[in-house]
Amino acid sequence: MRRKHLPTLKHSWFAAMAALWLFLAISPGCDWGSTGKSYKPDPEHQGLKFLVSEAPKQFDFPVNESWDGKIELLGFNLEPMPLQHGKPFKATFYFNVLDNLSRPYKFFGHFESLASDEPARQGWDHYLAGNAIPAMKWKPGMIFKDEYQGKIPPGFPGVKADLWAGFFDGNYRMPPDKRQNSDSQDRVKVATIALDKPIESDREAQVFRAGGPITIDGKLDEPCWEKAPSLGFFVNTSGTSKVHPVTDAKLLWDDTNLYVAFTCNDKDVWSTYLRRDDPLYRQEAVEIFIDADGSRSTYYELQISPANVIFDVYWGSRRRQRNMAWDSKMKTAVSVDGTLNNHNDTDKSYTVEVAIPHEVIEDAPNRPPKPGDVWKANFFRMEKKHNGPSKGSMWSPTMVGDFHALSRFGKLTFMEPSAGDRNVDPATLQKNSKSLKTKDNSKKQP
Repeated sequence: MRRKHLPTLKHSWFAAMAALWLFLAISPGCDWGSTGKSYKPDPEHQGLKFLVSEAPKQFDFPVNESWDGKIELLGFNLEPMPLQHGKPFKATFYFNVLDNLSRPYKFFGHFESLASDEPARQGWDHYLAGNAIPAMKWKPGMIFKDEYQGKIPPGFPGVKADLWAGFFDGNYRMPPDKRQNSDSQDRVKVATIALDKPIESDREAQVFRAGGPITIDGKLDEPCWEKAPSLGFFVNTSGTSKVHPVTDAKLLWDDTNLYVAFTCNDKDVWSTYLRRDDPLYRQEAVEIFIDADGSRSTYYELQISPANVIFDVYWGSRRRQRNMAWDSKMKTAVSVDGTLNNHNDTDKSYTVEVAIPHEVIEDAPNRPPKPGDVWKANFFRMEKKHNGPSKGSMWSPTMVGDFHALSRFGKLTFMEPSAGDRNVDPATLQKNSKSLKTKDNSKKQP
């Protein structure tokens, strides 16, 4: 018979003592000695790596900012420097407790890009030392060594970012003691941090000529659609996994239009929006973003719902200068393999077919495009369960939670050969749609 290993008396004694030390650290009746800054942990507490007898004399980023006379951030060290996109980092903060706290505060860090054309924020929020000693049990004189590990998204924009910090409990934020480095949100700017160059999107697609007429009817039964290459499965924000239900998209062009087709697997196809420019993204929709000249400033946003309602807008700069009066003049059609807005049956999919006139893409290098022209673009899908959460998927992963991440748009290269001239296997497409809607979406001038 195999013997089970039994702990020795020595092991049990050390385990009991370790448990006793942690209990004493968080016990409200524990006497921490002096309430002044001269506090030093007893030798038995040296095993708690988050309590130190003194802070380093030098920091990568000295701070010396305090909040409400209760807690002071002395400084922090960061590795590696500069921070690397897509790679892990470790920040080691040192805090000095000045007075007792009456709320279970949590530390927040807002890591905000200084890229003027594409602002972004990453949160570094966490409990100090993993909340091993809750904030309301901190004692004056304690010095915390707090290690935080994170990862900068590959697409985080810019080569510099500000770190804003503070403490919060629910909707309440602890006020800073100094105001020269703080803002109206009770945040303190504690450092400006360098990053390496962002990782550009590696998504590229060749757009082949249609080679024949295309009828915008949502059927995709022309030979050129069967020969057109797929953009590939849509993925999550980080690009690490395919998103279900599956979405596929294809592109074609001629001298008049850019053609886009989406095939969206969906067991419950629905959308209740009926008016043009309704917020379709709050329910189910496919989305097309075009930055034809790659300027990361002016761009176009087009959305189509399963009910064939559209949303189109021109942006004069990233998320600014929104022109809702802009008319895309696109033609769209949607076919549903199932029943639209019936939550009691099981659907299969819906297909969206779009024709976007070249004439409305005013920042394109050429109109119509010339073979070899390159546009920047991205394609998205919003999927929402009825009375449930929303889920976004995309062709080129944005790496941040924002579809307007212009630096992460993929490349579209316009090709001279037609899709029918290419030696590719026909794609398997859902035909025989049970319902069909077609619409000319041109905005009527008053």
